[in-house]
Amino acid sequence: MGRIVGSLAKNVTITGHADCIRLAQVKLLLSQELPVTARVLECGCDDGTFAYMMANELELRVTAVDLDCSEAREKHSHSRIEYLDVALENVQEKAKGPYQAIHLGEILEHVDKPQAVLD
Repeated sequence: MGRIVGSLAKNVTITGHADCIRLAQVKLLLSQELPVTARVLECGCDDGTFAYMMANELELRVTAVDLDCSEAREKHSHSRIEYLDVALENVQEKAKGPYQAIHLGEILEHVDKPQAVLD
């Protein structure tokens, strides 16, 4: 059974505050439940900041997905990150699993069919 973790606490005066909280939560969960070599599917990677944090600080292998990952590729290239340009509703067709964890950070409200993404 999976566990859903999120960070709704956001302090916009501190750049990246929500990402740091989320990273700490992910780190805690992975250290308790998953091996350090876990593969993570990052849905809605935006500019790649969180994918980079997971790859660089947690040494995870990350598949980062968004409609357009060009900015993420440019800003946050990393040997443990694979970027996929695809709509989240179609991620199953493109992402090569298996994944031990899936991260959806504040993304469901931005997709047309949230249930399709969760399925």
